[in-house]
Amino acid sequence: MPNTARSAVVGVAFAASTLTPVANAAELVGISFPETVTLSVSTAANGPRSVVAPFDFGGIGNIVNPTVAGPGSIANANDFTLHQTVGVVNVTDVVVTYEFDMPVLIDAFDIVQHHNGVRTLELLVGDSLGSLVSAGQVSVPENALEYAVNRFDFDAMASGRFVQLRLIEPELDGQGGWALYRAYPVLVPSPGVACVFAVGGLATVRRRRV
Repeated sequence: MPNTARSAVVGVAFAASTLTPVANAAELVGISFPETVTLSVSTAANGPRSVVAPFDFGGIGNIVNPTVAGPGSIANANDFTLHQTVGVVNVTDVVVTYEFDMPVLIDAFDIVQHHNGVRTLELLVGDSLGSLVSAGQVSVPENALEYAVNRFDFDAMASGRFVQLRLIEPELDGQGGWALYRAYPVLVPSPGVACVFAVGGLATVRRRRV
C-alpha cells in the first residue's frame, strides 16, 4: 500500500506531520522535461512538462511524489512519471531538470523502477542551464522487481542550482519499452543540517550512506 510517512527508498523519510523544515535547507523550486520528447502513458505525458513549487505532483512533478508503493507492488502505468513503449523509444533528450533555490551538492539519485526501468544515467550540474558540466555516468544491475529502488551513486563534487538527470541506457529487457516511477535527488547536507530540501511543503530528509 502507498506509504506517505516513509518511502520505499532506504534512508529517505517524507513526513510532513512529524518533520519541520530546517532553516537554510535548499528548496526544490522547479522541475522540467522537454516538450518535444514523445512519451507513452505516464503523468508527464498527460500533465505539465514544467512545474514550480509548491508542487501538486501532477505531470513531471510526480517524479518527486513522496507517496510511492512498496517494492514488489503491481505495475501501475498511471503512476509512471516517464514511459516510452515500443515504437516511441528514443532516449535522445530524455533529461529531467531540477532547479534549487541555492547551489546543492548531489551525492546520488534514488530511482523507483518499473521492471523495465533504467540502467545508465548521467548527472550534469551547474549554476545555469548554459554552464552545466557532466559529473559522470552510473550504471546499475538489471532489475526484476516492480517499484524496486536503485541508488545511482555519483559521489559528485560539483555543485550548482541546476541539476540534470539524463537517460543514457534504458532496461528494455526484450519488451521494447521502459518506464520509471520516481527520481529523488540525494543531496550532501551542510554540517548539522539533516533536512536538505523541501518539496511542496514536505520536509524531506536524505542522508548519505556512510
